[in-house]
Amino acid sequence: MCVCELVERKPAGPPGNFNYKFRCTKLGQSKTFVITTANDNQAKQLVELDCEEWNPKPPPPGSGSGGCFVAETEVLMADGRRKRIDTIEVGDKVLGGSQRFGETLVASVLNVFKRHEKAVSVVRLKGGEILTMSRKQAIATPNGPVQSAHVVLGSALASAGEQGAFGITDSQIESVHAEVGETYLYSLELDDTDYYFVGDAKMAVSCASELKL
Repeated sequence: MCVCELVERKPAGPPGNFNYKFRCTKLGQSKTFVITTANDNQAKQLVELDCEEWNPKPPPPGSGSGGCFVAETEVLMADGRRKRIDTIEVGDKVLGGSQRFGETLVASVLNVFKRHEKAVSVVRLKGGEILTMSRKQAIATPNGPVQSAHVVLGSALASAGEQGAFGITDSQIESVHAEVGETYLYSLELDDTDYYFVGDAKMAVSCASELKL
């Protein structure tokens, strides 16, 4: 059972959002959680969800981060089209990228997973695009993959560029906030690639937190 105490609340990002810092204790161990949202009650709900998922024991190597995206999120396919993630099928070809920046590559979809979630991250990009995803979803940045709940505002994004390029672009993360709500998220298992690309910005994303760029 988690016992969480609010230790700090201060403005963050767009007007109305706040950073909430909680100190939680579980199984005799303590951990600090930072939540960004616009509602005191949601902040408490979110931190309790995070604490429920927290395992005080070290996770096994290669355990990954979970993920991924709401149904209407569009994935960049190998032929240049974009397709909603909830309509992608095993055998479809998507455009992907390896752990190192460079050229894109074609990858086959091995599995499509659907799972229930109680909270999500809402990520707004420079230019106004909004992407909704798991709070554990890893986003590729110049400093390596970072979970959406912990990404630094203003971070540049890795994405698919022109003529098969894969690297850092002018796209940036403008704001991130958490929302509580029952929803389903979809994720992909791909053959021979570490990242795939979502949204108009072709943001590079992964479901494995241990990846290094």
